[in-house]
Parts: sequence; C-alpha cells; structure tokens
Amino acid sequence: MLEDLEEDGGTQTHPDAVTQTNVTPHLLKLPTEILALILQRFAPPLSLRRADLKPHWHCSVVDTSALKPISQTCRRLRDVVQTLSLVVKTVIISEEASFDADKMHALNQDVPLNLYISFVHPTPQVVRDWYVAEAHRIQELHITRLGNLNMDLWVPLLTVPAPKLRFLSITSSGVAWLPPKGSLLSLPQASQLRHLTLSKVCFLPRNHFASLTHLALINVRVPRFDKTLLTFLSRCPMLVSLVLLNSRESIMERATTSLTVHLPRLQRVTLENPDDDAVYLAALPHNREMAFQLFNPGVKEDVARSIIPKYSPNPHTLRIVHLEHPPVSRDFFNPTPWRRTYDDWDSASLTSIGPSGTFHVRRNQPHDIDGPYYTAVRAMLEDKSDLASVRELWLVGMLASRAIQDTDSPTMTIPWQHLDIRHGSAYMSFSHRVAIAMRDVLVGLPAVENLVYVLPYTLEPNLWILPSTTHPSFASRNLKTLRLVICHGIGLQNTRDSGLRRPELKLGKACECLGTGNYAYLDTLVLQMAPNIVIDEGEILRISKYVPTVKVERIDAIPEMTLPEYCREPSSQCSRAGALW
Repeated sequence: MLEDLEEDGGTQTHPDAVTQTNVTPHLLKLPTEILALILQRFAPPLSLRRADLKPHWHCSVVDTSALKPISQTCRRLRDVVQTLSLVVKTVIISEEASFDADKMHALNQDVPLNLYISFVHPTPQVVRDWYVAEAHRIQELHITRLGNLNMDLWVPLLTVPAPKLRFLSITSSGVAWLPPKGSLLSLPQASQLRHLTLSKVCFLPRNHFASLTHLALINVRVPRFDKTLLTFLSRCPMLVSLVLLNSRESIMERATTSLTVHLPRLQRVTLENPDDDAVYLAALPHNREMAFQLFNPGVKEDVARSIIPKYSPNPHTLRIVHLEHPPVSRDFFNPTPWRRTYDDWDSASLTSIGPSGTFHVRRNQPHDIDGPYYTAVRAMLEDKSDLASVRELWLVGMLASRAIQDTDSPTMTIPWQHLDIRHGSAYMSFSHRVAIAMRDVLVGLPAVENLVYVLPYTLEPNLWILPSTTHPSFASRNLKTLRLVICHGIGLQNTRDSGLRRPELKLGKACECLGTGNYAYLDTLVLQMAPNIVIDEGEILRISKYVPTVKVERIDAIPEMTLPEYCREPSSQCSRAGALW
C-alpha cells in the first residue's frame, strides 16, 4: 500500500480509503510502535470530554472519536489504530449514539473491556442483554447519569458475575436514590474489584469486598452515617486509600457508636466537609506511615486537639500556610507554579510530618481568626509538648504589618492609633493576627533548628514573626538558620534580559527587626529569590552586621517541602488544589 502511494505521488485514492489521502509517505514509513504512540495522542481520556465521567480513581476509557476519520484514511493507519490497546478495549454506550448489538457482540472477543455507559432514561433492553453476555470480560465499568428508574434496572445486572472487574464507578443523576432492600452492589462474583467510586447515592454496599484497596464516597447520604460507614469499612480489610467528600448524615438524628475498624493496610485518608462531631474520626485507625488530610473542617476543639497526637505524633516538620489575595499586579510572579505548589489565594493549611504519620488540614476562605478553621488549628497547636520534636518549620504567606510585641495576642483589640484603616474602617490586618498566632507557635518550639519563611509577592520583607528572646515563653534557642524565600518573579520567562526595570529587594525592615538584638540566636540567613531580582551589595553588608553568615541564592522554582513516599497516590486522577496527593 505504501508503494502504491509512492508510485502515485500520494495523489491517488487507495481502494480502502474513504477520502483522498493526505498522509505523507514519510509518516507511513515509521515503525508501527512509533506510529502507534503518535496516534494514541488523538485518543485523550474520556473524562476530559465528558463532564459526567469523573471517577476519583484511574480511568482507562478513552475518547476514540478523533481516530475514526484517521482509520478511514488508508489501510496502514487503519491497521495501526486497530492495534491500539486502549482503543480496542474501550466501549462507549450512551443515548447520544445508536447501539448495534450484532456489531458489539462481534467486537473484541478476546480482550477485556473498559466500559462507559451513560443513560438518563431507562437503559434499553438490548444494551442490558449485551451487558449480561459480556460482563465476564469487563475490567472497568463506569455508569453515569443514572436516574431512579434506570438505577432500578441495574440492580439485577450488577449481580451478574464479573470476575475481571477491577474498577467500578457509579454516579446518579443527582437525585437521592435508595436501592430496593439495599441490593445494589451485591457483587459476590467481583473478586478482583480494587477501585470503587460511588457518587450522589444514598446507599453503601452490604457485601464483603475482600480485594478492595481504593474507595471514594462522594456526596453520599445515608442515615446513621458513622455506624453505616464503619460497618462497611470493616468489610474491606485490604483498604489502602479512603476518600470521603461531602458524605454525611441524610437525616438530622444522629446515632453514636463505639465501633472501631481494623484496617492494617490503610495508608491514605481524605475527608472533606465532615460532620462537626463525626464519630468515625475517632474510630479510623492510625497505622504507621499513614497520611490523613482534612478539607474545610468544622471539627470541635476537643476533636482537633487529638488529631496531631494521633495521626502525626512527634512531628519533625511543620508547615503553616496562610494566603490572601495579592495586590493588583501582573508582573510580580507567575501564579501557576505557586498555586500548584501551595494553593489558591484565600486559603490556609497546616501540614505536620512525623516519623510514623502525616497530617494535612486545609480551608477555603478562612476570614476570621476566631472562625472555625483557626479555632481548630490553634487547638491543634495548643499543646507545645505535641510539637516538642519539630526541627523544621515552614511559614508561608502570612506577614506582620508592624512589630509584634511580646504581649500581643491574635484576638487582641489594639489602640486606635495602631489600627489599619486601609479599608475605610478601623481594622486589624487578618494576616497580622495570623502572624501573631504563628509567632506564639514558634516561640515555644525548643527543638526547631530551621525556619523557612516563604513570602509570595512582597519585596520589602520584615521578620517580626520571629520569636523574640524577651518573650516569657521563648524556647527556640536552637533556631539557627532562616531561609527567606522571595517569590516575586519566580516562574516569569525572560525577565532578566527583557529590558524592563528589574524589581529591587529592600531589606530595611528586616534590618530594623534584627537591629533590636532580640534575634541574635540566628547565625545563618539564606536569601532565595528569582534571577531577575536586584539586591544592592550595601543591603547585604548591612544585614550581615546582625547575622554572621548571609547567602544569596537564585532559584527558578518555588521551594517545596519534601513529603514521605506514602503520601503519593498513583491511582488518583482527581488531585485538587492544596492536597498532598
């Protein structure tokens, strides 16, 4: 066929071609393996094209629509397309496309299938019959947009033996639905099921999942959620990763339970918007080398106080992030790497890493130091004995607006002459209150040796957040090294030689702070900044009067805290801003 193209100068239509070919002989001469890699780029994950397909875990179903015209170009490309593994395995059935039962029965007889089914209205009988006949070779099944009547039709279908099924996701159309007698997902024959996602449903399975390792419950509503969840988890002894997003009680009445679960392999737990007095928080186990992350919590103070001792005992590294919107400026830095590394604006987080566990908590828009988030965080950090082993502390984003006095507290009221009236009313900067709270944490850490202070956009940093030796609770005598990271300009391209005026770092406020003599415990200051930032040699000499060793380092990327390997989740395809995995 390739010789025919060359003889005809590539202008004749091949007998097997639907349209006149525009493929050059050079492309067709590529080895089949290379050509297959190129064509795979035209088959993106279907989850990128379909808003209703959002399984939390791995999904191998691909969008093959762009490959159809390519396969009709000539026999060579058709043969290569038909050898693509993901294409051969993918079966897409929906109301938008007609279903040819005879063709589907003849398709891919010897390979396992990755199946996507989407029907708002009742699934046609011909589709259900095909599913029953082919269930034995389905390895991925994603059912979406199921309404009440349609879900009832699937109750008996999901009891059909599926010995190869490893990935299952079910998403309703958003209407609360409870299966008759809880029979849905009674899958005694799905012995290989590893990944399960349930979204927008009102049930949990009743059968035993001996091989299930990854479970995601998203917008699940069930009565007596604590007891129902823990009972279900007790049937999943091999569970490694658990995700609970917006899943809670479906009725106001709550039932307490003393049930605990034994999950010896559990390594990662993600909770979002849990109930304030969620009993299952106390019932979930803590295993060695386990990570626990909590989003938008409203947990009570007594629950918060127990979290770090349980999930990250004896931490050696602590990171606290507080981000507010930057000033209106388009050239201070590229926000993309910042958001990827730390989070979006108007958010806060706390990360604790210890020898046996990691804990991470994050909140969107924490607008009050007395609000639920900072109340919980301050309760977590209240007992300094829980933090006595911290050797490295990261403070990200918060910046004091003036000198912090030893007697200042985060919730204090201040004299009118010190008030910040930038917003037209007497107002104490939220960031300043957070800085005071973080000073109170830092001042009582006896083992801390290194402080990493990351500032997103300022070019005039101050160091008032450092613990003063005059503070009555000062215990940070081992703090020797301060790494000050100026993120202004990081990630911008060609800023050094663009001809634009390069921004200049001013260290006057930092020198003012160090000049008080209350921070003489520092012996090393490392200034990290983008290559385009200008710093005057006189500034370096001036600050060297207060810190014996001053180093200037140019960086092209925002520093990241090193996370343990068990914090990585290779199966997740829905990582969110501010998450560890």
